[in-house]
Amino acid sequence: MSYLRFTQDVVYTASSLWSAWLRCRLLFFGGLLVSLTVFGGCSLMENDDTPPWDTDIPESEDFDAEAPVWTADGEELFFLHTREGTDANPGRFNQLWKVNLSTGNREQVAPGRLTTPDVSPDEEWVVFHSRAQFSHLYKLHLESDSLVALTGPDSPNPDLDATIVGRWSPSGDRILYTRSAGEPRGLSMMNPDGTEAEIFIPYGVQGDWFPDGERVVYVNWDMNEEDPGRRRQIYVANADGSGAEKITDLPDSDVSLPRVSPDGTQIVFAYGGDEGLRNLYVMNADGSNLRQITGGKDGSDRIADWHPTEEKIVFERAYYTGYQRVSSLYTVDLKTLDVEPVFPAD
Repeated sequence: MSYLRFTQDVVYTASSLWSAWLRCRLLFFGGLLVSLTVFGGCSLMENDDTPPWDTDIPESEDFDAEAPVWTADGEELFFLHTREGTDANPGRFNQLWKVNLSTGNREQVAPGRLTTPDVSPDEEWVVFHSRAQFSHLYKLHLESDSLVALTGPDSPNPDLDATIVGRWSPSGDRILYTRSAGEPRGLSMMNPDGTEAEIFIPYGVQGDWFPDGERVVYVNWDMNEEDPGRRRQIYVANADGSGAEKITDLPDSDVSLPRVSPDGTQIVFAYGGDEGLRNLYVMNADGSNLRQITGGKDGSDRIADWHPTEEKIVFERAYYTGYQRVSSLYTVDLKTLDVEPVFPAD
């Protein structure tokens, strides 16, 4: 047996030497020569049956947690937690919590029901979207519990819905978000009070800021392909929508939630492989040096956030027990690729 590793999509799979050679040739003749060249090609790995990512992960506590966000000093994490129980009160779902990683102390910050929270640079506000049918955008003051609607009823944008994944700009003077349905739709921006809301990248979704506030990364359909075979890829553009550039050429559309490192040189994102499970990948900000950093068959990894020192990334791993989805938080060390649970089991 020999082992085949593609650095383009970082697929790692066991095969015979002949099968590996054949697959490389098929990909070559399938028109992916440019992609293989950009990302380093494919290589036949003799006698190397150990993937680079961590497969011996300590058990996590049975504590539902998702959508992690670091504080500016890297000492604490905001995250969402659904309180155990059987009551239908929506307030127990997706509550905003915070944990001190030095002491282990956890506390509820706000009741549910929040989705994809993002904390402002001064850590006074959190922006999120509701799980209601029309997905409106809100911001919540963390000290006073003042709730401000940014889209939907009683907001500056009463007719605007399907607004999701809000991201504060590095200076806190703008909010990036996605209008995910309706026409027009796409990557959008507004002032922190909800005024001057506008789409600036049609059909773009799940954007994030570069640290200078002058550029964004986002997901969009590959504009170089025609329906029905178009795939979603990762793009970067100026914050006014100009200069859009595709930086990935991945063979599947299951790419989501890119996040830029604090120094602006790297991007982490979730990507689904051959088996349909999402894992985390990191690449340079120009799309080069693509590499897989998490793996395994016990769950899908998503919603990652960079530690301020860039030494590690926190992420959510979701898996199903029967019909119930369970989520836990982990960190991955960028040098060793060691994965550790945020809430280790006793």
